[in-house]
Amino acid sequence: MNTKKSVFGKMDGIWEVIKDTSQIIRPCRFSIILLIAILAFFILADQGQDVLRALTEQENTSYSQVFWFYLTLFLWAVNTWYWARVMLRFNFDKHDQYTADCHPLSEQQKQRRIRIRQYLPRILGSLAFLLTAYAFYKTGTGQSNSAGSDDWLYFTAACVVFSGLFLHLTAKRRQWMKKLLGQASAKLLEQKSWLKSLAHDFNEPSSEQAYGASYTTLSDVPVLTWIMLGTLAAVSIILFVLFTALPNSAVVLGTAAIFLAAAASWVCFGSVLVYAGSRYSFPVISLLIIAAMGFSLWNNNHDIRYLEKQQFAGRTGLDNYFKEWLSGLNQESEQKIPYFIIAAEGGGIRAAYWTALVLSEFQDSNTDFSRHVLALSGVSGGSLGSAVFAAALHEQIQQEAFTPNAVNKGLKCRLKGIDDTAEASIRECTSAVLANDFLSPAVAFMLYPDLVQRFLPIPVPSFDRSRALEQSWEAAWANVFPAQNRQSNLFADDFFELWNIKNEDKYTIPNLFLNSTWVETGKRVISSNLLIEHQQFFDAVDFFDVLSRDVRLSTAVHNSARFTYVSPAGRLHPPGKPVWGHLVDGGYFENSGATTAFNILLSINKNIKNSEKYIPVVMVITNDPAVKQPCDNTENSQNPSENDCPRQEFMNEVYSPVATMLNTRGARGSYARDEIKKYAQNLGGLYLEVGLCGDKGPLPLGWTLSDAAKNNMEQQLKAYFKNFKQSGENFNSLNINHLSNLKAILKQACS
Repeated sequence: MNTKKSVFGKMDGIWEVIKDTSQIIRPCRFSIILLIAILAFFILADQGQDVLRALTEQENTSYSQVFWFYLTLFLWAVNTWYWARVMLRFNFDKHDQYTADCHPLSEQQKQRRIRIRQYLPRILGSLAFLLTAYAFYKTGTGQSNSAGSDDWLYFTAACVVFSGLFLHLTAKRRQWMKKLLGQASAKLLEQKSWLKSLAHDFNEPSSEQAYGASYTTLSDVPVLTWIMLGTLAAVSIILFVLFTALPNSAVVLGTAAIFLAAAASWVCFGSVLVYAGSRYSFPVISLLIIAAMGFSLWNNNHDIRYLEKQQFAGRTGLDNYFKEWLSGLNQESEQKIPYFIIAAEGGGIRAAYWTALVLSEFQDSNTDFSRHVLALSGVSGGSLGSAVFAAALHEQIQQEAFTPNAVNKGLKCRLKGIDDTAEASIRECTSAVLANDFLSPAVAFMLYPDLVQRFLPIPVPSFDRSRALEQSWEAAWANVFPAQNRQSNLFADDFFELWNIKNEDKYTIPNLFLNSTWVETGKRVISSNLLIEHQQFFDAVDFFDVLSRDVRLSTAVHNSARFTYVSPAGRLHPPGKPVWGHLVDGGYFENSGATTAFNILLSINKNIKNSEKYIPVVMVITNDPAVKQPCDNTENSQNPSENDCPRQEFMNEVYSPVATMLNTRGARGSYARDEIKKYAQNLGGLYLEVGLCGDKGPLPLGWTLSDAAKNNMEQQLKAYFKNFKQSGENFNSLNINHLSNLKAILKQACS
């Protein structure tokens, strides 16, 4: 019995310590919550890891970004420490005299609270550095088979050193300040009323006085607290104005620095809200959340941008277009003539970079390739990669550098590290466009102007974070293709400008089918230069038919890439009409783009009279290694393989509905790819699935890529064509034998 009483007594004592600790640290919860949230992003999220990885790459990062990162890291650590320290000093509702059960505190509990106030803020501040060091360490040790340098070690070591220095500085600050000020200086400072409390902060004599809950109102806090509050307010206002007026200025700071600067501000202002709620027993934070929910009825500022042009009114349908398009192919060829229908899977910047890389490599191998591509069906990042490829073809025609059936003259563009334009391949130019940082502007808008919009009762269109992402694409294009080499910025210009070229080249640029999802119904909404007719695209909606206006190319792409929560749902509001609905990422319906590609193949197959002369080539460009070979328990249920589906038993009733909804997205993609594959093969065609292997290095999902991730994709694509080089041939994207050999190589790529 005594043993049982002893065990239960210890458990009861531990529980009392937990309750007592949770009660005292509640006022500094913003410091703790933001510490967990920011470091979870850097440590657990692949995109967060790649943000830090890009920071450690000398070729990918400027010294200014490193400076801003460490400055904001220091700012965040200081605010985490300082506001935890200030909030723990407040005595809300006499909680420093009583427990949560309204019992008087014991002497042991009083001493515990003093120790928590003394050491917890210092620990939190130093953890900001220490856990960031671990995040850098993880990025370096996790670069499987990548050609990264050891620069991550310097960043890791620097954060560890800063953690120790910070802990030492906060522990010894009073002693150092006393020596720095001296007795005479301290007396002189105390004669100035506005500096009296600042000097007093460094001259508190005893531990109990220094770390007791001695604040009851704002008048008790030292001047330093008001200085910190004013400084953070000024920094936040400056960043708010800067990001709103110049979204791409965020690239100078970098994504990591923006996150840390925002975290520092939230710690400060969140602590002020906690004070107000605790001091006046008023649910300030809850009311702000309720207000934001209520204001959402009127303050939606995410209207899809449109232009006044209506030149798309004369669009033709797929059937009529295909008849003319097919008749213009090389009819004299002795071999079967390939025609391509390509689907580009979604996946953020990873999908965009990989899609443009694959398409450009095929184009560079044969300049007539694009003439044989009937359609590009894109989703999310796949839409961006397809649009960049199509725009590069337009640019090449405008520069008169494109000659069908001949050697490419070269496309003039500005590559990284070169001030002026130079002749380069399609692949080099498209890669230069997509190598830019698109995440920083989006994050800056999300954490500053668009966050403020959530608490305003009226919409402010200029606070829409959608514009930041779209304008970052426009800026990247303008940077790679400067003004002297273009009549206008293709991504900032209207969508249909892509096909505004000479008649002899009008079939050179493939048709784009950019897939979005209609929030209110779950149906596809397709943006295309061709009509989306219901008898061909089953249960799909024509975006331009609904809006009755043209949009920028960047907007058309973004409608397909509105993956929550970085990009908001776009509100489709035709001029002079009620709101029609909202659009989100096409991946919510089906992420591969194969459904729309299958609709196209079904429709055009009916219009091919001499089908023996043509061979359909369906190419699905995937980028998620997990999607290429989905798990399957049906063939090996007794001895599960490495491709076996994980079984969920823990909290299955809660987990299953959510898991099913998420997994059906991937299953629809697998079904769509399998459906078009079987149909193409029944027609005697080829099916190519050009994907990525997951064990070659980092492949994050987001809107920015490190050099390690880009090099990983480039090396994988290069490996696909290695066999052709070894046999003394150059891959030709229009050679049926080469395509058949490539199919065999792709099938074995990740085995």
